[in-house]
Amino acid sequence: MDRLEYMARLEAELACVSDSEREDAMAYYNEYFDEAGPQGEAQAIDELGPPERVAAQIKSASAARDGAAGDVSAVDAAAPPKKGVSALWWVIVGILALPIALPIAILLFVLAVALVAVTCALTLALAAVVVAAFVCGVAAVVAGIGVLFSSAAAGMFYIGCGLVSVGAALLACLLIMALTRAMGNGVYGLFGWARRRGDRKRDAGKGGSNG
Repeated sequence: MDRLEYMARLEAELACVSDSEREDAMAYYNEYFDEAGPQGEAQAIDELGPPERVAAQIKSASAARDGAAGDVSAVDAAAPPKKGVSALWWVIVGILALPIALPIAILLFVLAVALVAVTCALTLALAAVVVAAFVCGVAAVVAGIGVLFSSAAAGMFYIGCGLVSVGAALLACLLIMALTRAMGNGVYGLFGWARRRGDRKRDAGKGGSNG
């Protein structure tokens, strides 16, 4: 399904709503597709869901507003829908979406916690190795200096091994910092992706309720 077919099906499903509501809804979703662009057309359709479901949301919101308008005078009937009706609609939508949204939210939370736990465990393990290598290197240098005058070859060997160990420890420190930064960026990117996807879902839902 492409954009043209999606919008045609949506317009057909909205044949029973008022002209102004249908025009507003069509304008909103055309703008939604414009923002997504040709490359994001398929993703936008996937995020919006079937046009029948979007139309059902719009018609439900319209029916809720019409029901609320039926209880007021003819003078007030032309007034914009009250915020309370919109709030009630969002509560209903939230309850209906809970079985789907809650498992996704839990999955993302567990995944983020797992990434943080792995990062911490890996960092602590590497830090322990680095500290041990650094201490052993320093000890080897000190021992090499101690035996340098009695055995130059042994002293130079110990000093050389110690310097290599200290250098490896310092290099490992740089690697640990890079790994920690990369894992932190990964967790941050995951939450950012979830937030952006939630924003697009919310915007799509607002378009449906305002249509």
